[in-house]
Amino acid sequence: MVHPYYNVDTYKTVYEPAILPISGEMLWTETGFIPPLPPNFGRDPGRPAGARSREPDELKDKASKKKLKKRFKLKRQHVKHHCKICGEEGHNAKGCALYKDMQEPGLDEIIKQERAREVHHPQALQERGKKCIYQDPIRVTMPATDSGVNDQPPILPPIVEEHEPMQHDVTPHILTEPGPTPTPPCVQGPTMYDQLRMAHTNVSFSLK
Repeated sequence: MVHPYYNVDTYKTVYEPAILPISGEMLWTETGFIPPLPPNFGRDPGRPAGARSREPDELKDKASKKKLKKRFKLKRQHVKHHCKICGEEGHNAKGCALYKDMQEPGLDEIIKQERAREVHHPQALQERGKKCIYQDPIRVTMPATDSGVNDQPPILPPIVEEHEPMQHDVTPHILTEPGPTPTPPCVQGPTMYDQLRMAHTNVSFSLK
């Protein structure tokens, strides 16, 4: 059943009278009293709490949280561990007896002593580095064939013969400065009177 608050008749009865507008905050009259202020959410005295405030139904103790995790944690059932070295079931490579027999006796103790010596004596670390750098040269032996001679002898670098530099005839190239460009001689032309006379004679010759 729908509440009468959502009926159309209720909506009409509410908005039936005229709703007059209200003046804004700029038109409010000043009363002289202290205006209403928001609540003061300041810092409380004392050290602030690091964790958030818990709800009553939330777990506050770490031990209870661990118990809750263990309750929903699934166990690894029906898992059989096999060793990578011997392949047997029930142990891993670290606890394998065959792996311990393969190691040299007292090797772990010697390594621990060397590391402790390097920590307390830094010079021992430098000596160890020198031993690693200045090692004996590595000797490589080539496999011999049945005849006693290696079919694949080592490849030697090519022999480069030194020749004297060839002397070429080098002629010096002398740069000459360019001379001045030749200019034609300046010849005086006919005067205006001569030009008119020449033009008159040419016209009369063409009419004849």
